[in-house]
Amino acid sequence: MTFSSVINLQLLLFSLMLVGVYAAKRKLIDKSAQGYLTDLLLEIFLPCTIIASFDIDVSGQLLLSSLEVLGLSFAVQFFLLGLSRLLFRKTEHGKQVVLRYGIIVSNSAFLGLPVISMIMGPEAVIYGSIALIPLRIFMWTSGMSLFIESSFKDALKKLVAHPCIIAVYIGFAVLLLPFKLPGFLMKTVGLIGNGTTVISMFIIGSLLAEIKIKTLFSTVIAYFSLIRLVLIPLFIFAVLKLLGLNPIVIGVMVVFMAMPAGSTTAILAAKYGADSGFASKIVFVTTAFSLLTVPLFCLYLL
Repeated sequence: MTFSSVINLQLLLFSLMLVGVYAAKRKLIDKSAQGYLTDLLLEIFLPCTIIASFDIDVSGQLLLSSLEVLGLSFAVQFFLLGLSRLLFRKTEHGKQVVLRYGIIVSNSAFLGLPVISMIMGPEAVIYGSIALIPLRIFMWTSGMSLFIESSFKDALKKLVAHPCIIAVYIGFAVLLLPFKLPGFLMKTVGLIGNGTTVISMFIIGSLLAEIKIKTLFSTVIAYFSLIRLVLIPLFIFAVLKLLGLNPIVIGVMVVFMAMPAGSTTAILAAKYGADSGFASKIVFVTTAFSLLTVPLFCLYLL
């Protein structure tokens, strides 16, 4: 594992964002197009990504460890949820929901799995796929609820019927079925889901095109980046080390916790009227800083 291996993955994100910036500058993606792309992402591309993430084999001697990882990942997500409620209380609402969501949801699916595959091998990929299940659930339940302002009953109805939540239901069915679904069907779902990263980065890039470079950095963004990229993974590492868990399990959880804010932070902010410009900034800045922090964590875990 080298610095360049991880950096290349993150530079890919930047390249896609820059294409989005270019498209916005050329008026290929305007406000109307942003709305259409966001709807496509939330109602087609992301649900397919979620369903595809459940299409894994967990059997034999890995089953017990996989269940341990599942329980551990749920515990970590509850911790992040509680932490998000304690932080940023004095921040204005539009930015506060973005920051809280960014604590709950990292970019583990796109960056985390390839990284752990390179440094820890196929067993770690299975554990990582299992660890993503609670992340997906929290992303589209407690995470989504941050952006939907309504009564609890109305919010619950919207959450239960949201395409990404429905995808979680289908995903669990795929995971628990005693037989495999037709190969062409899952390949279709996977192929559509592969477009998620491209579309989401184009949207974020188009949002960044409206932002002045000098406004990218601020005290609150620096504070968020420190918590997201350094303090959270260090805390998780210390706790899991004290528990004496399998080093591969520890590695998976720490790498996932060291990932930058999830790209859906900006997508949902744009969709539901939060501060989408600010959300794009924290995705961009944390991804930039993670070019240093993620390789350092990975090298330490070797």
